[in-house]
Amino acid sequence: MKKETIQYIFIIFVAVLLVLGLIGIGFYFWQAHVSWQTLKNDPAKSKFANKIDTLEKKSSKTSDDYLQIGNDYYSLGLNSEAIDAYQKAVDAGSYDVGGLNLANAYIADKEYKNAETEFKKLIDKNLGSVDLYLKFADLYKNDWQGKSNDTLGILKEAEGKYPNDYNLLVNLAEYYLSAGNKNQALEYYNKALKLDPNNEVLKKEMEMVK
Repeated sequence: MKKETIQYIFIIFVAVLLVLGLIGIGFYFWQAHVSWQTLKNDPAKSKFANKIDTLEKKSSKTSDDYLQIGNDYYSLGLNSEAIDAYQKAVDAGSYDVGGLNLANAYIADKEYKNAETEFKKLIDKNLGSVDLYLKFADLYKNDWQGKSNDTLGILKEAEGKYPNDYNLLVNLAEYYLSAGNKNQALEYYNKALKLDPNNEVLKKEMEMVK
């Protein structure tokens, strides 16, 4: 086969690949457009899609804008898009709310390692709250199998900062109960009961443990 023929075939091959690539890109954007229009035509979802469109048109967005965009994407079940928006919110200065929402979106997308990283960042920056620690503990306890042994460490760290938080004490009691340590479970249930002495549900739970 002549050299000129080989070169011609190669050029044709490259051109075909280029055309197929352009067709693929065009189809992707067309499909994305159709999917978005479908969301906008859904009465239950249109309000979220319309708010996203409005905010995306802003030339200069604040961290609150990105948070709202992330929340709306999250409400639509578009976790990857929500993650991108929440990351931009964090980059724009919303370390606390943006970081927690980012971690939650990672969990929803089953990206547990990334969620763990975000939780640790918030704790390292001392932006943690009881809810943050409980959510982090739930990541290990329920969402990310194989990490259950780290749950107690997180809960005990939280106890050091929030020793009189009712929900935290109940979570510690439930942890010890699940581990088969009834005495420790009752100890934490008693601490929780002192904070809410009229809680009949808690009293019944303690009676069942006894």
